[in-house]
Amino acid sequence: MSIKRVTTEEWAKGELEKYQDSIEYRLEEAILNFTEQICELMEKQKINRSELAERLGVSRAFITKLLNGNPNLTLKTMMNIATALKSDLNIQIQPRRSAAKRLKAVNE
Repeated sequence: MSIKRVTTEEWAKGELEKYQDSIEYRLEEAILNFTEQICELMEKQKINRSELAERLGVSRAFITKLLNGNPNLTLKTMMNIATALKSDLNIQIQPRRSAAKRLKAVNE
């Protein structure tokens, strides 16, 4: 009997696939997507954390916490952030992608 060797990457991919359909994983994915969009808009508009904090009337520490993935955002806070970045907030409910499709999107 032979033992199949698995690379670290293969092992990690397998472990990730186990959890991709969990609420916790999907929540983290949504938070990451939202904060990445904020960072992209800040970069395009040449806005730093201090300026965004000023526009929102919050502390710079709040912005740092937000960009580090604070999951406790209300829709109102999300709308205020979008408005401060001269953008619209669009929330959709859509059919769920399979774990394989989500993994492929992450790897692209």
